[in-house]
Amino acid sequence: MLRRVSQFGLGTTGLANCLIGRRPMLARALLILCYHRVVPMDEPDEFPFDSDLVSATPVDFAWQMQFLRRHFTPISVETLLAAIAGERPLPPRSVLVTFDDGYDDCFHYALPILKSEGMPGCVFVSSGLIGSEDTFWFDQLAYAVLATETPRLELPEIGIVAELPTGRPARRKLYARIVAALKRVPDPLRVELVERTKRQCRVTPDRDVRGLSRPMSASHVMEASRSGLSVQSHTVSHPILSNVDADRLRAELMESRVAIGELTGIAPDVLAYPNGTWNDFGQREVDAARACGYRAAVTYESGFQMADSLDPFRLLRLPVNWRHSRSWFRTMLAVPEVASGSRAPVEVADATG
Repeated sequence: MLRRVSQFGLGTTGLANCLIGRRPMLARALLILCYHRVVPMDEPDEFPFDSDLVSATPVDFAWQMQFLRRHFTPISVETLLAAIAGERPLPPRSVLVTFDDGYDDCFHYALPILKSEGMPGCVFVSSGLIGSEDTFWFDQLAYAVLATETPRLELPEIGIVAELPTGRPARRKLYARIVAALKRVPDPLRVELVERTKRQCRVTPDRDVRGLSRPMSASHVMEASRSGLSVQSHTVSHPILSNVDADRLRAELMESRVAIGELTGIAPDVLAYPNGTWNDFGQREVDAARACGYRAAVTYESGFQMADSLDPFRLLRLPVNWRHSRSWFRTMLAVPEVASGSRAPVEVADATG
């Protein structure tokens, strides 16, 4: 739908800007943008990890933040929580910039741009990965599948018994099948199958390659917090919460909150559900988050909310991807309702202002 709307010229600078400034609905809406990674990618096909987690290059991210600053009212997590508590209303055309996972490129690339533009933001960090030499389980899986010379992969529990295809595009499709299946199985089986995949693939990234998919260090987290980037929780180890038992659920939520609070001096009030679709959490997870002291939680379901009717533990976001054009970005913000209920479509990036 966004592509169709964009094809009719809505994404052109003048029309989109006009709509943003004049639509009464936008004046009463809260838009929460979801980023994962901001990294340079000169040759995307050669990127050795999950390229779908790259939200923007630094150049495009800077343009996006400038656009938001001109046409919206960027808000902080504290402003959102005050509105949820009924202490004060959100300003017109509110937008909150968020990042999931806590990759160190958020610190190295995104944070300096946010600071230079005077933009508040929020990063949801998986506390157990802070300072780790290992990356997230899904990037470990992506690297193994993309780099291996093993001819065959056997994971019968999830219906994957296949010859390894040649070429990065086919390998990425296989990785997508595997990771999607792993998100639907009990977490102990997910852990076992990730390790089995790595053993079958028999590849390990060297230090330079690991540097392309590294979580933030403890010093990064503390400096980000001091610099105005709100550090919130993305659990301890990034499991799919609906796939863990009640004890593990509480541990993932509470231990992350404690660890981040000890690092930054501010215990997180907001949770980002890992993966964050409606399949990945339910009332059990909402109740557990509330019981652990969280005041709000964000999903990864596409959409927006009206500022006067917020559902604090089911906040919708608008995902951003590096393949999206600037025309698409303008369109998504001018008419966010066309993105609701589905993931944003992919377009070829353009270089227009």
